[in-house]
Amino acid sequence: MKHLQTGVIVEGTTNVEDIIEGLCDDLRRVDDPEAAKLAARFEKEVANSAPEHYDEILVELENEALSFAPDFTYFGNQEGDGACYGLWADVEAVSEMRHFGELPEYDDVDEDYEGLACNVTDHGNVSLLLVKGSETQELWSVV
Repeated sequence: MKHLQTGVIVEGTTNVEDIIEGLCDDLRRVDDPEAAKLAARFEKEVANSAPEHYDEILVELENEALSFAPDFTYFGNQEGDGACYGLWADVEAVSEMRHFGELPEYDDVDEDYEGLACNVTDHGNVSLLLVKGSETQELWSVV
């Protein structure tokens, strides 16, 4: 995969060491050697640190791992389930950008447009798309 996928990374635990391990595992699946290097660096840091430093390590890892995540995503617990940690689509940010005209609707972009666009259906489904002329890649979608 070209970037981290949205969705669950670790579930059934709030153990920070488990979350770091899960995020590092996901980083290894990214088709970029820098992502694997980042995972290895943080695994080594955890191995050489006391558990009371794991929260700080996780925050630093999340900040750096965002460079391998699609735009308009964040790391955290799933709403309503504190034991389900993942990479989630920030639908509110997309809605706000769309509302202020800073993120175009996919149907409104020209043939030669290159950049991000969103698609919102009449049922409320939201997709973030990377558009390069006639090519379109879905970065994430929320139903």
